[in-house]
Amino acid sequence: MLRRKRKIIHFIRHAESDHNIAPFDTRLRDPYLSQKGRIQAEALGEQFPHLQDVDLIVCSPMKRAITTALLVFKKHLLSSKKQLIALPELQELSGKPCDTGSSLAELLTEFREEPLDLNHVPHNWESKDGAWSPTEQRTLARMTRARAWLRSRPETNIVVVGHAHCMQLLVRDAPEEYYNDGIEAIRLGLLPEWKNCEWRSFSAEVHQDHVLWFDELRASKKAKSRGENVPRLTNGKESRKSSQTSSEMPDEFDKNRSRSVWSSKSSQLPFPPDTSPDTVTRKARTWPNEAASSPSSPKQTRKLLSAIRIRK
Repeated sequence: MLRRKRKIIHFIRHAESDHNIAPFDTRLRDPYLSQKGRIQAEALGEQFPHLQDVDLIVCSPMKRAITTALLVFKKHLLSSKKQLIALPELQELSGKPCDTGSSLAELLTEFREEPLDLNHVPHNWESKDGAWSPTEQRTLARMTRARAWLRSRPETNIVVVGHAHCMQLLVRDAPEEYYNDGIEAIRLGLLPEWKNCEWRSFSAEVHQDHVLWFDELRASKKAKSRGENVPRLTNGKESRKSSQTSSEMPDEFDKNRSRSVWSSKSSQLPFPPDTSPDTVTRKARTWPNEAASSPSSPKQTRKLLSAIRIRK
């Protein structure tokens, strides 16, 4: 199968934001980084091992992602005279206020002195209707557009700063034979968590079908297994011990949670509050009312995903 020159893409989840800490208020619209989050981002700016190789940095237009990227890479951006590019397809997936962005006018005003390129952000990008609505169809379409955009860029060493669920879906962070079940796997908490300010590096290749395929690098997996892919804070405490899990919606105790996952053909994406295999996940047929242990093996994960496919 013919392949084009591969790209290396480093994905970084935003640092801790105000809605990631107690009382986990998802009603906050487009929340800022917390004080700890700013410390995390600044620490990563000193510790990110691939800084000198990067030739393009792109981020979600959410303020927590923009601020994380600027704090981590501002020195690099200024010295290279390049700009951080905001791409609306990288926004988080839910329709909650915490995952609803600010208007383009507000972003232009607030970040007017920063090396930030907002030319790809349309005036209605913060709307949860139409092309930006949190439906399965629209969400998958946005992921397709994001992959196509990354594929089209001439740069071969790229950083993407974004959100846990978006990145899980973007890189198809699931067993290979179940890539098409990414949304269901996110709902059930079957995908690896992304801690605040955690980075992972992937090889991205364009195959003959013009689809961008991601494969996590061995060095990235090794760093992750050692806990070296999260910033070490100056007080000696690893952020990985206190960061929130991959969920962007930690207190989603609303009516959506009473629905069975099998009714998820509806328009919204009702993600569980803690979608981490290291925390509590939910049984497929009883979610979210009955807690269950996380899948303890890839075999169990495949069984759950097989059940999803059969039910479809």
